[in-house]
Amino acid sequence: MKERYQALIAPLLELDPGFQEYFDFAYDAHSDRKRIGTNDLYIIHPINVALNVLETGLSHDDKVMAIRVAVMHDVVEDEDVELVTVINKFGTEFAYHLYYTYTEITKSSGNRKFRKILEANHYAAGTRVSQTVKVCDAADNIMTIHLKSGRKFAYDYMNEKVTLHHKLALADPMALKLFVKRMSIVKQALKAA
Repeated sequence: MKERYQALIAPLLELDPGFQEYFDFAYDAHSDRKRIGTNDLYIIHPINVALNVLETGLSHDDKVMAIRVAVMHDVVEDEDVELVTVINKFGTEFAYHLYYTYTEITKSSGNRKFRKILEANHYAAGTRVSQTVKVCDAADNIMTIHLKSGRKFAYDYMNEKVTLHHKLALADPMALKLFVKRMSIVKQALKAA
C-alpha cells in the first residue's frame, strides 16, 4: 500500500533521496489511521506538510532537514513512538528540530487559551526549520479544519494560528505567505457556505 504514495513523494525524493527512510518510518508509525474529517490515510497530512516545505525559501540543507521533519512531525505527538526512539534512529540534530514541532501539553495544563500560550512559547523556542514546518503544518490543517470541527472552530483555529505565527520570528516568510493564502481561501469558502 505504501507504494501508492511514491509518485506523490517523488519531488521530495528528488530533493533528498534519503527522505524515503523518514517517509517509511512515518508511514509505519501512522499505519492505517485515517485523518479526521476525510477518508484519507493519515500519512497524506505529513506528506502535504513536506510538500508545502518545498514552496519555501529555505536553503538547500535546511529544506532537506525540514522535509524530513515535516513527514515525521506527528509521529511522537500522535503515535506510540518515543523521542528517544527517533534520536536512536535519526540522531540528535534531527530530533532537536522535531521536538519543536509538537508539544506534550494536555488539557490538564489549563483552558485552551492558556494551553495555546504555552504551545506558542514552546514553538517560538525552536529553530528556523521547526518553525517553518509548524507554519507549513498549519497551512495544510487549515484546508480541512472546518470539515473536522465545524465553522466556529475553524475561525477560532485561524485566529490562534495567526497569533502563533507572530511569535515564530524564524519561520520562512514564504511559508507564512502560504498560510495566509490558504487562510483566505478557507475564509472565502466559509462565507460562501
